Amino acid sequence: MNLIELYDSLSFPDGNEKVFNAIQIPEYSNFRIAIDIEGNPIILLSVSNAIKNIALKNFA
Repeated sequence: MNLIELYDSLSFPDGNEKVFNAIQIPEYSNFRIAIDIEGNPIILLSVSNAIKNIALKNFA
């Protein structure tokens, strides 16, 4: 399943603007694709507290 299919499977979250509805990305247990109340796609990452700086490429 690709990320678009995962995103399309999500329903809008109930509640306020600080709520996401998310699903795990297969084969990447520390990553989730989510949708916010406005329908925006979001990638959620679980990282260790030991990591101080993360440089993400190709994110606008």
